[in-house]
This record gives sequence, structure tokens and C-alpha cells, in this order.
Amino acid sequence: MKNTLLRLLLLTCFGLLTNFAPPEKQGTNAALVGKWSKDPNAVWEFRADRSYTMSMADGKASISGTYSVRGNMLMLSDLSATGQAKACDASQKGFYIFAADSYTLTLSTQNDDCPARNRLVPGTYNRK
Repeated sequence: MKNTLLRLLLLTCFGLLTNFAPPEKQGTNAALVGKWSKDPNAVWEFRADRSYTMSMADGKASISGTYSVRGNMLMLSDLSATGQAKACDASQKGFYIFAADSYTLTLSTQNDDCPARNRLVPGTYNRK
């Protein structure tokens, strides 16, 4: 009986240590939510519903998509574009390492199959 309880306790502890939390509790999604800019001509907005929009300051073009967070990894997937902007194909996911605090957001490329997005995304952003 003692051995069974000990094994059960060890398995429970192991399960808790190795189990991933649900996506909404894994990363720092809340730290991303808001508007960010590294260039006065473009603003990225990350929303709590896991959607994003990159808009040009002149309002003539934008790209919208969805994102997910796992730890310090941000995954971007474009859905649509307006004006002169071109969205990446939905199969081309972008993976970026991020760090965010109240004032700055830093994004570094992990892997992105879309060259256009990979030119736009990496860098340090300031909260708007």
C-alpha cells in the first residue's frame, strides 16, 4: 500500500513537472497586447483575441493575421491584406523569439518562410 501511494505521488509530481499548461497560460500573451512601433510609418497591434494587424501610418495598407505564444516564442500567420500590402501565404508561418515589458518589445527571427514578413518583423519596438 505504501509503495503504491509513493508511486502514485511520484507519477503525479512527474506529470505536473512535464505537463504543458494550456496555450493561454503558457506565454506572456498579455505582455504583447497593445500597439507597438519601431518605425513611424508602421504600427503593429496585437489583440487579446490573438489577432494582429500591421498598419501603415498613412492608412493605405495593412496586413492582418493570427498569433500564438508558447513560452517566449511568437508564431505569426497572415490572413489578409489591404491596399498595396501583400499577406504571406497562410502556410508560411513565422516564428519569432520575443521579450516584452511595459515599454519595449524585441522580436528576433527563429524561422520564417515568408521573406517579406521576415524583413519587417525583427527589431525593437516601443509601446504606442
